[in-house]
Amino acid sequence: MVGYRITLNISGDKFIPSLLKKYIPIEFYVDGITNKGDVLQISPNHKKYISSFNSIYVYTKNKLAIETDNILFQEELFINFLEKNYSNIINIGGDRILLNYDIYFSDTYFNMGFFNRKQLKVLAKRNIDIAISAIQMSEEDIKIQFKI
Repeated sequence: MVGYRITLNISGDKFIPSLLKKYIPIEFYVDGITNKGDVLQISPNHKKYISSFNSIYVYTKNKLAIETDNILFQEELFINFLEKNYSNIINIGGDRILLNYDIYFSDTYFNMGFFNRKQLKVLAKRNIDIAISAIQMSEEDIKIQFKI
């Protein structure tokens, strides 16, 4: 079993996350806003730290995907949003844009493709970074994570 999640993270020293909210379409939701100077802690096992920049975390409303068609749909939503709003993001101080791909898998091996050639060109033209995290867990834990 394989599950996927894509997160859009936009940040910058002069970025004003609250101004971006008006550009976020109904298919997305904001999961968090961090302001420079906020005290953060990833989990109880991690040390607290002070944020050195402003940021926003955006997901699709269908945050987690099990089927390949669903993740392809999510990729297209993010690409369309970034194509349409890139200049708005830059104008409100967003200078670091990251698409983070989380992959949860239960087998010892999985194979996947992400973003097609056209989509990668859109991301590269706008200097958008991609990070990939692969997390192996039991099928039962994936079902819990994805509320299946």
